[in-house]
Amino acid sequence: MLAYVEKLTVNPSALTLGELNKLRTHFSEEEAYDVVLVACFFNFIDRVADAFGVELDGLIKTATSMTPEGEALKEFAAHHRAKS
Repeated sequence: MLAYVEKLTVNPSALTLGELNKLRTHFSEEEAYDVVLVACFFNFIDRVADAFGVELDGLIKTATSMTPEGEALKEFAAHHRAKS
């Protein structure tokens, strides 16, 4: 799923029917639809935010810059869930 979503994000025109069918071997048709839809939605929102120069909240920006590719978010989210 992650490989499919990454390719959908980075190089969508290179996706093949075979790759979609591979996704379908692991997920139902409805689940595969949801995977594609959620990835596309987040890509859309990210591009809108980039287009308007939306800045990340300072706390989130600090957390995402702590490690490559935002890996700190996992710990950040878990820490804040634990406080709730």
